[in-house]
Amino acid sequence: MPSAVAKAPNVSIGIGGFYPTSGIVEMGVRLLGAERVIFGSDAPGRSFSSQLGKVLGAELPQEQKRQILYDNFAKLMAPIASQKGWIG
Repeated sequence: MPSAVAKAPNVSIGIGGFYPTSGIVEMGVRLLGAERVIFGSDAPGRSFSSQLGKVLGAELPQEQKRQILYDNFAKLMAPIASQKGWIG
């Protein structure tokens, strides 16, 4: 699956639903780049703190963590938010 996603530049992956396994976020970044990895908590199925810990504990620069936790989703949703008048 990762190789199929890697070949489709307009596809991102969400990291919700995975067990908080060490290295899973880094693997996504290594295969696709931080700009294509989006945080997901999988709530209420999993502990929010353990899912957040996957990103905060990842061996990645702070800028990439910010991309994963906020920037990527904000960029994805910007056209919809603008259309709805939620942002200027």
